[in-house]
Amino acid sequence: MASFNVNSKKLNKSLSSTSSVTVNLTTNNNSTLAGLKLTFKGKLNVSLGEIITWKLQAINNSPNKLNLSLIVQNPINFNPLDTNGIIILDNDVRIGPIDSHSVFETDIKLIGISKGIYNLDGIKIFDISSGDGIDFGKLVEVFVV
Repeated sequence: MASFNVNSKKLNKSLSSTSSVTVNLTTNNNSTLAGLKLTFKGKLNVSLGEIITWKLQAINNSPNKLNLSLIVQNPINFNPLDTNGIIILDNDVRIGPIDSHSVFETDIKLIGISKGIYNLDGIKIFDISSGDGIDFGKLVEVFVV
């Protein structure tokens, strides 16, 4: 089970404002991902056809060293590409290794291809060493205008 908080810090009132979305990955205590927190910083409003960059910050509050991979995989029903108006341009993004109680940052790129409100369905993170993983993309929403 994952929970999420939205913390917005608007730099100005234009579409170029930067916000952040924090996803606290709450899994069972036996999972190596217990204590992992992901923060996505970037524009939540994307202009149609615009490529944006989000900063991804992974905070490892667990006692385990993590070696993570962020992957994008079509949902199991294999919907056509045009059913999601936002595409993540990076796949298999390596995050870490992250020692216990450490932070790691990287960037991911997205593009808006259809106007609307979309989530990042199909985005998953897993620990390469243990195989533990979680799908959390439905928790992050992007507005394509």
